[in-house]
Amino acid sequence: MIAELKDCKPMGVATYKTIAEMPEELRKALPDIEELKKLL
Repeated sequence: MIAELKDCKPMGVATYKTIAEMPEELRKALPDIEELKKLL
């Protein structure tokens, strides 16, 4: 089993976009940070 783990390769790399890269329509639909803090 240990030999099998040595041959494992990463599946991929996660990516993300910042709010500056989001379409304005989507940015307006999301709550601001203060509203999110209240929910938590």
